[in-house]
Amino acid sequence: MARYVGIPAIPTTDMADWEAQVFHAIKENVELLCGTRGESDEASKAVAKGNISVSSMEDQDMRVVSGIVDLQDMADTVQTLANDLAEQRNTLNTLIEQLKA
Repeated sequence: MARYVGIPAIPTTDMADWEAQVFHAIKENVELLCGTRGESDEASKAVAKGNISVSSMEDQDMRVVSGIVDLQDMADTVQTLANDLAEQRNTLNTLIEQLKA
């Protein structure tokens, strides 16, 4: 989990109004990205490397049960779905690794 230190108030003495406005805007944006501005829903908070994860899942073991006519087709469909899920999980993990880099 990322940790951030609060940003002290910006001294505005001997500073032009436009400079003070720029520094205050930068300070506010950094605080929003860090989640230290007090925003209740933290909608502006940036995603940090440690905030992204996906829980692992055990391999799926599909088996065929005989005796029902369409059971093999159903097992094939479920196997296809399991393979698709595994592919999606690999894609998601690749994206997460790229975000963390």
